[in-house]
Amino acid sequence: RELEAMSQRELPELRRRVAELEVSRDELTDQRDDATKKLMKALERTEFIKEDMEEMRQKKESLKDVVQRYRDESELYEGKLQAKQDEIEELAAERKLSDARWQQELVKREKQAE
Repeated sequence: RELEAMSQRELPELRRRVAELEVSRDELTDQRDDATKKLMKALERTEFIKEDMEEMRQKKESLKDVVQRYRDESELYEGKLQAKQDEIEELAAERKLSDARWQQELVKREKQAE
């Protein structure tokens, strides 16, 4: 009887405590679910960032290739330009020599004409 009376006194307190624990469990479950959602969003953002970084890396590599191609073409054109400049200088020297010969011939004919 004494046990039964003790149980009857403690039963409401135990029920209240169980209810508190159930509420606490539900709150913790909600917190866990919220934290899981936040983690999933963070992982998703991280994945997007990784994809963006990979895309940027590929663009950077592509731009490096384009720049190298332009450098190569520039060197090629510089070589062709130098060859043309050398050719022009050679032709100018030949013309100068030809003009000098022609001038000598002209002077020679003038002296012969006198």
